[in-house]
Amino acid sequence: MVNDNIVWASGSGGTVAKSTDGGNTWQWLIVKDYEKMDFRDIEAFDSNTAIIMGIEKPAVILKTINGGKNWYKVFEDTTKGMFLDAMSFADDETGMVIGDPVSNKPFIAMTFDQGESWIDPVKGDTSKLPTLFSNEAFFASSGTNIFIKKNNTNKLIGGFASSGKLQILETERVKIPHRQSKLHLYLHNEFLYSANDYKIANLIEQECKKGKKIQVLSFSETLATSIATPEKLPNGDKVYSSIGKVLKKQFGEINLCVGGKDNNPYASDKCNVGTTFKTGISIEEENVSLFIITPHPASYNDEYGRNFGIFTDGMNTIIQAFARIRNNINTDIFVIMPSPKVLIKNSPEYLGGQNYLSILSNIPIKEEMATDKKKEWKTFL
Repeated sequence: MVNDNIVWASGSGGTVAKSTDGGNTWQWLIVKDYEKMDFRDIEAFDSNTAIIMGIEKPAVILKTINGGKNWYKVFEDTTKGMFLDAMSFADDETGMVIGDPVSNKPFIAMTFDQGESWIDPVKGDTSKLPTLFSNEAFFASSGTNIFIKKNNTNKLIGGFASSGKLQILETERVKIPHRQSKLHLYLHNEFLYSANDYKIANLIEQECKKGKKIQVLSFSETLATSIATPEKLPNGDKVYSSIGKVLKKQFGEINLCVGGKDNNPYASDKCNVGTTFKTGISIEEENVSLFIITPHPASYNDEYGRNFGIFTDGMNTIIQAFARIRNNINTDIFVIMPSPKVLIKNSPEYLGGQNYLSILSNIPIKEEMATDKKKEWKTFL
């Protein structure tokens, strides 16, 4: 289930089904060349993109990007006894598939590009994998015996072995250094952020002077539109905002991505400004600066309706936005945000015994944009 309207399902006999109206009507199809395959798990991302898991002989994973009209193979394993059980995704990019054990070791493969490729996370070193009980396997291909968290901590639930025992396996959190970019926090306490905010414009201009490609993800569709679209004056002239002028001068064209009937898709070869690419895209180029404009102080004011835009669902959606950058060669993430009112307590309850300030100090750059009125930080440390 993608949302209240878009629902996908899969099953035996090569069957896949899709509804775009909340299940009132269904489109049924048989995947060509896989008419006898059992597709016992499916992961869907939108009305066009989905991944299905075929369990055995051979074990395969297929993907569609055109609503199920065509499917292409992204994974195949012909090993004797290979039997895939379940598949799960932490976000639009990171997923895991598991299968019944071979030589008492579970089969595990992972993807970091929305299923386009799958890798062995232990690189053939099965000693890093848990040993299962004799005759133990995962629940019979239910698709529900795996859970992968956004922090790369995964839980696998084993099936009952002849001994009557049950295992719940959990992996450690793993960093992927080659995917990490520099993170910069800029604390900006203007009550409202606008397209004519010279502080933000100056910051973006500094990156342009370094020859960086700029992408701007805004919490607000209105703000994104005012950055990318010139204002028409009474005399017919068109004038860009302060931020828009910087981007227009550097790139010539600004690609506005805000959804709706006139939406432009994210384009890797352009300067994109919008709200639609906090998930679902990968920025794989070198020399990129991603600017994430989070809700301004007015967004937290009840008189203004507490509107957080694309980040309404909280911190996880911001973390998803961080994950768009897939290359660490001269790539930077700039987060423009108000000063926090409260810092997280230094407590095992929150951080497993880690010191919050020591974690924060690892962020290379923390600067506060000068404003006339600075808010005090209230801390509980």
